[in-house]
Amino acid sequence: MSDSAPATLYIVYSGQADARFDQDYYLEHHLPKVREAWKATGLTRVSVLFSASLGQNEAGTIAIAEAVFKNEDALQACLDAPGTGALMGDVANFTDIEPGLYRTVPLFTD
Repeated sequence: MSDSAPATLYIVYSGQADARFDQDYYLEHHLPKVREAWKATGLTRVSVLFSASLGQNEAGTIAIAEAVFKNEDALQACLDAPGTGALMGDVANFTDIEPGLYRTVPLFTD
């Protein structure tokens, strides 16, 4: 693995289909805050996927954010950045779900 390989942070929100998750707030307010806080320290792009298949009272993944960084050092710098605490505090404005954070680096690219 190269030090210059991109690193990805997946932020996963899983819960019941009826869990509180304000998609409008997330897209209109939270994601711009993420871009602003992390762009300077190495965020290259962020994508979001929303579940289209959860039925009533079914548990599963509601949303997944994929934040891609220049490399592992940039990802760590973003997590250590002063603005990251405020981002984590903002989560309560759109959901009661505690997000799961999963770091990845590519080992194989085709």
